[in-house]
Amino acid sequence: MIKLEFLLQAYAVEPRSNWVIDWPGQVVLCASQAYWTREVHEAIRVGPGGLKDYYGALCKQLGDVVELVRGKLTKQARTTLGALVVIDVHARDAVLEMVEKGRVVVFSWEISHLKLA
Repeated sequence: MIKLEFLLQAYAVEPRSNWVIDWPGQVVLCASQAYWTREVHEAIRVGPGGLKDYYGALCKQLGDVVELVRGKLTKQARTTLGALVVIDVHARDAVLEMVEKGRVVVFSWEISHLKLA
């Protein structure tokens, strides 16, 4: 059985492009969502500049996953990354909406977050 603590520690120290290949699909999707939620909350606390910076980080993460998809992968890894791309695009778009509005609309944030749950 995979311990959540170990999984989250690995996410924090390992490059994400390696991490998404090394772990089972559901684990990748779950931990990625947990980190996204934490990081969005941190960016909101910083303010509009924090969200804008985080949007840039999300674009880079998405680009890194797309590069992996273009390479040679196992069937399982390709399936996992396909699902992760969909989630990452939605996550990026939810943050972009907050950046464009220049404020966090609580209802919108909650709806965006629920779509990923």
